[in-house]
Amino acid sequence: ILTPVPPNLPPEIWIIFDYPKISIDTNPNSPYFGNTYVFANAVYFPDYGYSQGFFTIHNDGSITTKNMGIGDAFTSTVVGPNGEIYAARPANTVAISLDGGTNFEEHTITQVSGWCGARVSTTSDRAWLLYRGPELAIDSNGRIYAVWAQPQECVEDPDFEWGQYGLDFDVYLSFSDDKGVTWSNPVKVNDDLSVGDQGFPSIAVDGEGIIYIAFLDHRDNQDIAQYDVYLSKSFDSGLSFSQNIKVNDISVPNVYGGREPGDYLDMVAIGESKIFVSHPCVNTNYQQTGDASDACVT
Repeated sequence: ILTPVPPNLPPEIWIIFDYPKISIDTNPNSPYFGNTYVFANAVYFPDYGYSQGFFTIHNDGSITTKNMGIGDAFTSTVVGPNGEIYAARPANTVAISLDGGTNFEEHTITQVSGWCGARVSTTSDRAWLLYRGPELAIDSNGRIYAVWAQPQECVEDPDFEWGQYGLDFDVYLSFSDDKGVTWSNPVKVNDDLSVGDQGFPSIAVDGEGIIYIAFLDHRDNQDIAQYDVYLSKSFDSGLSFSQNIKVNDISVPNVYGGREPGDYLDMVAIGESKIFVSHPCVNTNYQQTGDASDACVT
């Protein structure tokens, strides 16, 4: 897709292609059936430097590229039943194309608070780079779901590592039935009543329209730098969510915070008869160093 890396790059060019998100049009009735779409952040174009890139690999094998300008990196992308392309941004907006990626328009899912990190614990001044999303999914009827994490407020604290932290991150879901133009009122997914943080949301929808959302969770033992992994599901197309289920066995240490839990997690997959959650975990056969020591599938 990209041209070969030019020789003798200047020192400020430290990355060529970053953070790609991919979706594929798999509907035989779509006018764009077979197209593959890739959104990428910090793409280096020799002609005009860094930009966000959008690439279409057409079903005939040809490739087109589009400069998406400078902005928040795209976090998730899905294709609708009639070939609509949706791509979410951290500001809780979604870019939409109804013509196979030639043109895009952007709509807001819901307003969110400004950016701030989370605390690894209530007794630590270290920050946790908690991934907020949004992540997208779409059901067979074309209803689009967006799930994200946001704090109740950003608290100024000069003793905190980053000068401020987010208080009580929760996970929310909203949906759209008009191709992303308007969105429903957000529904809270996590069911705890504490100020423990939830983040890193992942979402999948099965063939019957049941929604599954997994996330990292700090509701248990908030004074300790650690987290757990929880799962919730919705049987009514996102109007309400079930009691949250803890899926890991040993709480995962998060002493260092930062990016240690992972930059971006994609934890939920749906099989014919099982739901799979892949997640950071603890393997007691390894020496423990204050962060996840393994990856598990539950």
